[in-house]
Amino acid sequence: MSCKKAEERLPSFEPQWDARRGARELYDAYRAWDMSVERFDGPSFKRLATIREWMEAGRLEPDPVDALIR
Repeated sequence: MSCKKAEERLPSFEPQWDARRGARELYDAYRAWDMSVERFDGPSFKRLATIREWMEAGRLEPDPVDALIR
């Protein structure tokens, strides 16, 4: 990735963050929220997985329009 265009168009801009600082902020936030790989990959953070899970558990009825299309 090149930042040449940004440097040319915004000559006085000085970024406050770099990749290392951004990664550290994410790491610290995940630790503060006790985030694990299993939790991150689970249905709480994936809308379609949650919808499928609810449908399989009978908590959500299938969309009648979707049933007609199939």
